[in-house]
Amino acid sequence: MIVKNKSGRDTLNETERLIREGTERFSLAKARNLAALTGEDYRKCLAALDRVMDRRLVGAMEVGMVQRQQSRYYRAGPGPAAEHGGPQPKHPRLIAALLTRLALVESVFTVIEDALAAKPGRRVLGFHWRFDPAVDADVRFDDGWMAFKWSGIWQSRRLLIEYLEQLHDHLSTWNSRGRTPLPGTICFVASDAWQAELVRRSVRAGNWAGPHLIHTATTGETAGNYDLAPSVGKPPRPDIKRWLGKPDRLDRLVQRLMTHEAVTALMRAVTTIEQWPTVSKANLRKLSRLNGKLLNAALAELVECELVWLTSNGGYAPDRDWLSIAARRDRVWSGRPSQLFHRKKIEEYYAGRILAHETGLAALAAKLSDAGCEVVPGWRWREDMGSLGQLAPDAMFHVPQGPFGAGWHYVEYELSQTSPQEARHKLRPYRSPSRSDDFPLLVATRRKAVKHYIKAGQGMRVLVAAVEDLRRGKAIGDAGTVWKATDGQPVQRFGA
Repeated sequence: MIVKNKSGRDTLNETERLIREGTERFSLAKARNLAALTGEDYRKCLAALDRVMDRRLVGAMEVGMVQRQQSRYYRAGPGPAAEHGGPQPKHPRLIAALLTRLALVESVFTVIEDALAAKPGRRVLGFHWRFDPAVDADVRFDDGWMAFKWSGIWQSRRLLIEYLEQLHDHLSTWNSRGRTPLPGTICFVASDAWQAELVRRSVRAGNWAGPHLIHTATTGETAGNYDLAPSVGKPPRPDIKRWLGKPDRLDRLVQRLMTHEAVTALMRAVTTIEQWPTVSKANLRKLSRLNGKLLNAALAELVECELVWLTSNGGYAPDRDWLSIAARRDRVWSGRPSQLFHRKKIEEYYAGRILAHETGLAALAAKLSDAGCEVVPGWRWREDMGSLGQLAPDAMFHVPQGPFGAGWHYVEYELSQTSPQEARHKLRPYRSPSRSDDFPLLVATRRKAVKHYIKAGQGMRVLVAAVEDLRRGKAIGDAGTVWKATDGQPVQRFGA
């Protein structure tokens, strides 16, 4: 029932006002998030959302990046309906920015909701999106302050260490009455499980001694506890416009579309292409987990807006505009993404034998991803082993179980005609006692070179398979796989 005042205008009851204000303070929160953040009963929250949406005071979008697609809400503004039929956002620039950082948005609200559940009676006193060099968002509870920092794929371990070393200096610019406001807890939001591994290594190395949590966006897991340490001072109001800057090409595309499924498809497609340049459409579909119709529509938009481009082999690669956007998103100012994947360099580099290598590697990655493994490209990890050379895998993937237990595994995808001597040379960095990890190694190579790697891998945690068998056989399964152990016997159960 709609209640009207004496002037005949619609009035809102207390719950409806609370929810309407909540959709502005907590833009793109889902219904359960809003209920927890406002302290309102979930069923009352749903009913209130229905009523304020009927009056076009609040809009909703069906989106999901690392979580399932579901309604996320925003405060509606004046003006004609958006292209998808819902009301225009009151703050379209902010909503577009949040949609292009949807994995961060989903993670932040999940962590806040979990923090509230961890201590019954805890209340949220304030929340801000910031996107400044220090933190991306912060929430003030009645018993402490938590700040959120995104760690994306372009943040190498070196850049993470630099950030952690400078974090105190960044926060010291937030002077409040002569004091340096410091959050009681920092929550590092890692884009995926490999990035969470890099954050753990950086923190463990002693680069950040304060209380912290590590949340993995793709798995929803949070390491650490929610016993917040007391914070010092009060943070200043955020300067969103300054740090977001002018709308870029992706922002304008998202603002134009602002449709339910299209935004999710765009972001999944472009962030997958960003990691696997020259990936074919078939492998892209598996890696991004998008259906063909949505993927085709997303690729058409991305190519038209020149955020990705079609390579000579029919694959897709990120264009410089997208790489600049990605660098700003991950707070990487060195220009490395553009240097690494410059269009001309890609066409020159990914030619002939190297193109076959990258195509085969992406196909193996898609196969592993399709089997439920988390797979990341090898360029995200390099380690100098001195005289033994550089440890530079082609990919890394995580399995729940296998001959060497659960965890990360390195992948070397080797198509060259490998002699026994070349096989030994290839494995030298993995034998180094100074390695920062002890991840097992999987080698995919030509059939004639399998025996050389089996011999070279004696005494190591190595599995070997022929690329010809990987194309047709099982890489992951519980009833026999194509991998062979260093004793020459096939691995029966791996990763399933």
